[in-house]
Amino acid sequence: MAQGDPLRGSPRIFGALWTVPVAITHLCFVTQITQRAPARAQRAGTRRTRDITKSVDAVRRIMRILRVAEQRTQQETGISAAQLLVLQHLGDSGALSLTELADRTSTDRSSVTDVVERLVEQRLARRVRDPEDGRRACISMTARGRGLLRRAAQSPAAILVAGLRGLSPSQLTAVGRSLDRLSRALDAHNGAS
Repeated sequence: MAQGDPLRGSPRIFGALWTVPVAITHLCFVTQITQRAPARAQRAGTRRTRDITKSVDAVRRIMRILRVAEQRTQQETGISAAQLLVLQHLGDSGALSLTELADRTSTDRSSVTDVVERLVEQRLARRVRDPEDGRRACISMTARGRGLLRRAAQSPAAILVAGLRGLSPSQLTAVGRSLDRLSRALDAHNGAS
């Protein structure tokens, strides 16, 4: 029998007599599959189209939720969502180094440095010496920053994290893997590295 044959490895109890019914069954099976293949392909194509449409709609809804939250943050506080996220982490943890802020916000150090610069310029945060290591600078929130944080809604990133935390561990793993594959496919399609 051919490689990949679903009946491969069937017991040959009666020697040559066994192979005849198996061959006839196999021929009937292949004929049925061949006749049903176009209908299955069409249904699979339709199902794939529905799945793509459903996925695109879900991504659009997520983007809309985050965009509205970003706009609300800007209107209510006058700062960006990235600035609000940094303030929220400072509010939760007190003084943090730039490296710690980058880790907690899942961004690189240079990006968080730019955000902190804007917060310092607006007097919402300040640089202080680390009490445990005087050579290291930390960022802490000012009283003005705490006042702004009290009246601010959740940042878009906090909304996204809250939604992800609502998933079961297996759902979260599946979403993470799927989004990683999608982002890699988009990078490859756009020629990004």
